[in-house]
Amino acid sequence: MLAVAGAASYTLSTRALHQSRRVDEAHEAARAAALLAADGERLVGTARDYAVWDDTVAFVEGSNPGYLEEGLNAATFENHDLDVVVLLDAAGHLVWSGYQTPAGRGLLPSPPPPAVEAALLALPGLLALRTRADAHGGVVWIEGQPWLAAACPVLPSDGAGEPRGELLAARRLDTTRLEALADIAGAPFTLALDLPPAQAGLVQGVAALPPWLGGEPVRVVLARPPHEAHGAEDADATLAINLVLISVVSLGSLGILLDLRVMRRLARLSEFAARIRQGRAEGARLPVEVGDEIDDLAASVNALLDQVERSTAQLRHDALHDPLTGLANRSLLSDRLDVALARAARKPGPGLALLFLDLDRLKSINDHLGHAAGDHFIASVAGRLRGAVRGGDTVARIGGDEFAVLLDDVSDTSTALLRANTILAAVRAPLDYQGRSYELTASVGVSFPRADRDRDRLIRDADTAMYHAKQEGRDRVAAYDEALHGRMTERLQVEHDLRTALAAEQIEVWFQPIIRAKDGAVVGLEALARWFHPQRGPVPPDRFVAVAEESNLVVDLDRYVLQRACATLARLRAECPALKVAVNQSARQLDTPDFSDSIRRALADNGLEASALHLELTETLLSRNQDRWQAQMHSLRAEGVNFDLDDFGLGYSSLARLQALPINVIKLDRSFVAGLATDQEAISRVIVRMALELGKEVVAEGVEHPWQTDRLRALGCHMLQGYLFARPMPEGQVREFLGKRR
Repeated sequence: MLAVAGAASYTLSTRALHQSRRVDEAHEAARAAALLAADGERLVGTARDYAVWDDTVAFVEGSNPGYLEEGLNAATFENHDLDVVVLLDAAGHLVWSGYQTPAGRGLLPSPPPPAVEAALLALPGLLALRTRADAHGGVVWIEGQPWLAAACPVLPSDGAGEPRGELLAARRLDTTRLEALADIAGAPFTLALDLPPAQAGLVQGVAALPPWLGGEPVRVVLARPPHEAHGAEDADATLAINLVLISVVSLGSLGILLDLRVMRRLARLSEFAARIRQGRAEGARLPVEVGDEIDDLAASVNALLDQVERSTAQLRHDALHDPLTGLANRSLLSDRLDVALARAARKPGPGLALLFLDLDRLKSINDHLGHAAGDHFIASVAGRLRGAVRGGDTVARIGGDEFAVLLDDVSDTSTALLRANTILAAVRAPLDYQGRSYELTASVGVSFPRADRDRDRLIRDADTAMYHAKQEGRDRVAAYDEALHGRMTERLQVEHDLRTALAAEQIEVWFQPIIRAKDGAVVGLEALARWFHPQRGPVPPDRFVAVAEESNLVVDLDRYVLQRACATLARLRAECPALKVAVNQSARQLDTPDFSDSIRRALADNGLEASALHLELTETLLSRNQDRWQAQMHSLRAEGVNFDLDDFGLGYSSLARLQALPINVIKLDRSFVAGLATDQEAISRVIVRMALELGKEVVAEGVEHPWQTDRLRALGCHMLQGYLFARPMPEGQVREFLGKRR
């Protein structure tokens, strides 16, 4: 009987103990899986930061050759702990790939090994991502080695339109990186594609990571000897003590060992172990009655269950919260939105408001100060957002530098907009980092629920309003309405049509004559883009030029107009050899590394000398940091190209900046010409006199009346331009006009 009782006690005790160890090892594996998933989300944020960016779009489409030096250089790889970055175009063709080994940190990225590149490009769902919200990441297997990878479609900075390509970022999960994650998880683990078979003598825990882009699920595996498993020493000691005590008690009294009360307690322990295996023991605990050895074992099991449930609660929290800021994540925000929408439907008024907030220009902070600085600013902004809302509101981080705020129990839209501006002011206050003060701004979009709005539509509307706030100049709040939706839809349609028109060479170049003031001779032409849409008819220049500026199409538009203006001038100079042409240039055009080469190419293609060309720049360009393109301007000026400063008097340029650039013509803005009969004539007189003192020629724009011609001649203007002489016209009419003036 003694042997039977001992064997029964040992069997029941070890069964409960081993099951507790298996539960604990599964928890440790789940913790490691959660850490890998969080690391993957951070890599997704990095991929999204670089993929949703006008500069990346321009590089993929072949118009930003300086992008690698500034955007994807060695510092970028090091700051974001990247091993490989791959860029594809919209057709899935490889544009560029870079590879950085630990030994090569600080050096320029080189092409990755062919096998690595081929494996990454072979991911079956790579080009299926359509929006920035689809950016995804996970663990993939390359040549028997696990890698953490993330992909995002390449889109303009506003996230709109069809993808222009794909960006893939990856880092190898080598021994060093896995050991670092294991230190955080508190247990060593391995990664495997297949579920490993149970090994005799080992306690095993397994957790699965979801498949990525059509790949196979990856498993996180812990396998340790029982004496190394979590809590093993205490549990083994308890088991040994229990067996010794049972033996002593059994030797003292066989009757006590066989007492039904003892057997019931052992049976209860066995039943409880079965409930643990079935996952039905949450919140329940074994009773501790008299303090004997069986109660010691029950107390050990209870302590293990306490730890498991605490860890499970932490994992549940981590699954619904952002690891960097502790804010709610997109999943928790969606749940709370559903509840709030259901509650708001039963009340008058909007009931709630959803704010989308995107930090302005955080990418430049990441690039110049490093990823740690960017994380510092994101965490600081998160703290400010918490402090700027009420207890019932929800603040969530939904992307790299994007936040959402759910304002609950909102009585009217004006109150919601007032609170949105209060939140924006909290973000705007200066932030300190490493002894220096930095000022962040944000663009905020606000949407309100309506009868036909579900959760996804509410989120989309807030996102649309936020991008409208960015386009209006950033650092502001914009509320969604149907008119805004129409404007955004119209803008996207204009962008699409303009891209098509440029590709099909449907943009026309018209010309307005420039007249010499002293004798009325035609000395030049200003080239102007005109678009006649086949369905819409004439599209106003201020409409499509603004869209071109926002979408980076302005570089293509500038070069298109330049080539056709030079070609037209070459034909007209056969009859007017001294004629010149002026072509407007945007800030984005000047920022391209091959700006000066594109000018030389247009002149050479059409057999023109450099002095035949005037490049018109707006005065607002002088307020920018022109270090990048100042040298190119001086080089072109030395070759004979002329530079005109357009709309002079409306900007904020200083004389020092004006003298630093090789400007040789100043254009007096039409608003000053219109005000010649008022007190503004004094301003015009000062501007013209200053230009003459600096040795610049002066062109007056917007001349519409003969008396303005007389006054401008008296002021000393060299050239005149306006409707008094001619409106913009196509080449054929220009030829007729020149024939009549000769």
